[in-house]
Amino acid sequence: MSGLRVTAVKARLFGEASPDGAPIGGVLRDLPDLTGVQVAYSYPPDAEREAVYGDNSVEGNVTLSAMMGSGRLKRQEQSVFGLVVMATEPGQPYTAAVEARVAQLGAAVEEYIAANPTCGDVPDVKLVEIVAIELDSGVDDESATAVLTYQIRVTSYLQ
Repeated sequence: MSGLRVTAVKARLFGEASPDGAPIGGVLRDLPDLTGVQVAYSYPPDAEREAVYGDNSVEGNVTLSAMMGSGRLKRQEQSVFGLVVMATEPGQPYTAAVEARVAQLGAAVEEYIAANPTCGDVPDVKLVEIVAIELDSGVDDESATAVLTYQIRVTSYLQ
C-alpha cells in the first residue's frame, strides 16, 4: 500500500462525513470523556461550545528506505497534523474555566493516543504520538474561549 497514511489516521480519530454531512465513525466520538463534545474531521462551520477537530494542514518528510534498482522504493513517512480541542463559555469574564475544560478534554485524547500508538492498527502506521502542545485563550465581550492544539506525528513505512 502506498500513499499519505496521515489521512487514514485522521479518519480513524475523527470519522468522516456522510453525503448529507452526518458524522460516520471516529474513535474519539466513542470516548466516554468526550460524550456530548462535537468531533469533526476539520473545523466545523457550526462549531458548538466544545469541539475536537483536526486542522487542515499536514506537514512532513519522506525518507527513502531502499536503493534505486532494488525494485519498488520503500519509504518512511513522518507527517504532522494539528488536533484541536476548543471550549467556549458564554458570559465568562476569565479564561481559567475554559482552560481547565480543554485540559480535561485533552487528557482523554492524550490517554487514547498513549494507549493506542498505532491508532487501532491503521495499515502501515508504526507510531502515532503527540510531539508538541500549544494553549491559546482569550476573552471577548460575550465569552471566554480556550484552544488547545496538539501536534500529532504519524510515522509510517510504505512499500
